[in-house]
Amino acid sequence: MTQHRRRPSSKSGPKTTRAPQPDPVPISEEITIGALAAGGDGVGRLADGRVVFARLCAPGDRVRIEALDTGASFVKAESSQVLVPSDERVEPRCKVFGRCGGCSWQHIEYSVQTFAKRKILNDAIERIGKFAEHVDVEFISSPEPYGYRGRTRVMVSNARVGFRKWRGHEIEPIDECPVLAPALNRGLAEFAASHQALESAHADEQEWALSIDSSARVHRVALEQRDEDPSDPDAPAKQIQTETSSNVELKVGAETIRVSPAGFSQGNPLLFDELYRLVEEGLGGAKRELLIELFAGAGFFTVGLSRLFERTIAVESDKRATEDLARNLEGVEGGRVQVRCERVENALNKLKAKRPNAVVLDPPRAGLARGAAEKVAGLGAGRIAYLSCDPATLARDLKIICTDPKTSAPRYRIARLVGIDLFPQTPHVEALAILERVA
Repeated sequence: MTQHRRRPSSKSGPKTTRAPQPDPVPISEEITIGALAAGGDGVGRLADGRVVFARLCAPGDRVRIEALDTGASFVKAESSQVLVPSDERVEPRCKVFGRCGGCSWQHIEYSVQTFAKRKILNDAIERIGKFAEHVDVEFISSPEPYGYRGRTRVMVSNARVGFRKWRGHEIEPIDECPVLAPALNRGLAEFAASHQALESAHADEQEWALSIDSSARVHRVALEQRDEDPSDPDAPAKQIQTETSSNVELKVGAETIRVSPAGFSQGNPLLFDELYRLVEEGLGGAKRELLIELFAGAGFFTVGLSRLFERTIAVESDKRATEDLARNLEGVEGGRVQVRCERVENALNKLKAKRPNAVVLDPPRAGLARGAAEKVAGLGAGRIAYLSCDPATLARDLKIICTDPKTSAPRYRIARLVGIDLFPQTPHVEALAILERVA
């Protein structure tokens, strides 16, 4: 039997070893917090000029931070001690604030929160979007900074019902939450009490979605375990058990939208009408022949807008959401709306010849998939309404939609940019960009 010698590798030779990295050096330094970052941390500077990010701080705080210096251009504080509190600090309403993985801004006065969110949105447009012309950012606050949320997700294990702890998978027990609407808080208390009485029946950890409808009725549904961030109440989930037989009915303007108990809906009912009004107004200059809506969901915008256009094409990839959407469209004149259950990036390949008058899109936090922003611009709509829950991905996508990357020629201009505070006491920013095609 012939033996084949292995050919010497071209990479053979003496191996080089990397120089050992120095151990991180502890830092303990007093700093002043000057602003709030997009992720929610306070921002200050060390004596050597490097930026420091510190959790649970307020602008104006004088704090002592403890950190490990890894040699990076910025420092993430491991802990911080408030030495001189800022005038912009307030007392948090939540008894587990700081331990719970939910709210991170309850210690900051509400007007300071909205100022910071407006700046975060503006900075994203300028730094990431690189728009040369100044864009005026409008901002709409929540009518109530507490008691606004109409849906939540809780974890259940043995007698514990609560939210994930900050930076961990352990459950922080809770039977009330100050950001939840009063009816939802009552439902949470009843839910927690019922599971405490049935400790042995729920030894395994389980996630539940709780929501209220327009009549304050509480809906409860068990969810399949997800791979997504368990603290994100807007991540998609599969319903596996429900304690209510009906869908959640939500009032949006003049319409009633019915959503499956585990389906996605906007989280702050106090701003439903305002959200819809802003989008409808933004499309006011468009002709009313064809509307294309991407990421249509159960029809939060679709139902009302479809009455204004001769034809509407609604695209949504989630099968359950498209079933809800079809039911919600039953009252709309037949044949005016076409529902497509497919991924948006695939649908865009088939829609490029449609030439709509207007496009509405409300993508998830990650924004548009690679190549999709260019395809949205290629539709050639007169007006585009882009609703986003992440200023950074919004700015990234707008940069592509508004400017041809090959020729640098302008395609759209930002006619209006509005920040909407759907989630007070958190750093989350919702934003609506109205784009107008450049002639």
